[in-house]
Amino acid sequence: MAAAGPRLTVRSIAEIVRKPARERASVLRRQKYPKQVPQKFQTHYYSRALTAIRTFYREDNNPAVLRAARRTFESFTQETRRENNKRVIDHFERMPRSSRASYVS
Repeated sequence: MAAAGPRLTVRSIAEIVRKPARERASVLRRQKYPKQVPQKFQTHYYSRALTAIRTFYREDNNPAVLRAARRTFESFTQETRRENNKRVIDHFERMPRSSRASYVS
């Protein structure tokens, strides 16, 4: 599956070219979060991986938490989101910090 490119209309590109730098951000924000119906709910891309890491620490560095998170990622329909969340967990496991004791309140 090919990754989707940025979604900018020709009109928006022309607007970006004409506007000063301080106003370009608003054009890009309108394109990223359109006000058209139906609106999509925006979620954090890595939130599941970060939640798994917090749970890992809460459960005294239990590696089963990370394995369960990987199984959860398999249900993601978006391939890039699935692979990137797995990558976050893989990178975390390779870090020396992953084996340290931590206290999460």
